[in-house]
Amino acid sequence: MADCSLQAKYSNDDATYQFCRKLLALPYIPADAINDVFADLESGASSTPMRQLTDYMRATWIDSSTWPSATWSVYGLETDRNLVSVSVSAPNTTT
Repeated sequence: MADCSLQAKYSNDDATYQFCRKLLALPYIPADAINDVFADLESGASSTPMRQLTDYMRATWIDSSTWPSATWSVYGLETDRNLVSVSVSAPNTTT
């Protein structure tokens, strides 16, 4: 967001904050819905910095053949909270 001059607006403007948070939430919806939801958000990009951000996201993530949305959507993934807790809190005994 800093590269698109949105850093200050993200902190001070609620509409910009909400817009960016919706973009950041895309991985949490089903992969087959990401393109449509993104298109709706993209059409609401009301400033040049917001359009720069959506252009970047479209080129890098939405239309990417390297990173199709199915590879970065985490919708429906389960995590073993005990395993995550143990791996985070376990001391590193390897040297």
